[in-house]
Amino acid sequence: MRSLQEKLRHFFDVGVMAIVRIDSADAVEPTIDALAQGGVDVIEISLVTPHAVDYIARIHERFGDAVMIGAGTVLDEPSARAAILAGADFIVSPVLRTEVIALTRRYGRLSFPGAYTPSEVLLAWESGGDAVKLFPAMPSGPEYLKAVNAPMKQIPLVAVGGVTLENLPGWFKAGAVGVAGATNLANPELVRAGRFDEITRTAAAWVRAAQEARGR
Repeated sequence: MRSLQEKLRHFFDVGVMAIVRIDSADAVEPTIDALAQGGVDVIEISLVTPHAVDYIARIHERFGDAVMIGAGTVLDEPSARAAILAGADFIVSPVLRTEVIALTRRYGRLSFPGAYTPSEVLLAWESGGDAVKLFPAMPSGPEYLKAVNAPMKQIPLVAVGGVTLENLPGWFKAGAVGVAGATNLANPELVRAGRFDEITRTAAAWVRAAQEARGR
């Protein structure tokens, strides 16, 4: 079992997180498997997805340490606790809720709170966030992340919202430690069509672009 710091380091090494929204229970495990085969094994199940907590429990049981599974779109403490008890390795929020960060840390899980302004970013970090989700990353773009990062380079920033394969290199060059992709990475249309091989190819392309952007 990997330690908290080992898990965080692994995410930073991969540099890519997938945000998955699935409307079919039968497609959950094939989607996770397809992403992991492409090298994206840090995966967030958005809580806007029906039965998301059940999916997290299934993935945790099926994949174990082979996949880092987390809960996204977490807005309150009860949701965070339910996801953690189901096996979530990390909690991601689109907003800054310090009580969610505190609960997540209390249970020994990674916390990625959402923030946008420099003041929010600093508060998220000081409140115990392991990295701060800059959201929405677009339409402001990499130049905005670069400007926020410039005076606070000690704070790891993850670009979320509007990240594509085409603009991915720009986020890393601006100072991001990671990016997250939803429909551009785990396309629901491909999931519904059962075209999991395409999801694997897309995941591999994102990981390769992230590595190249960082000179690896």
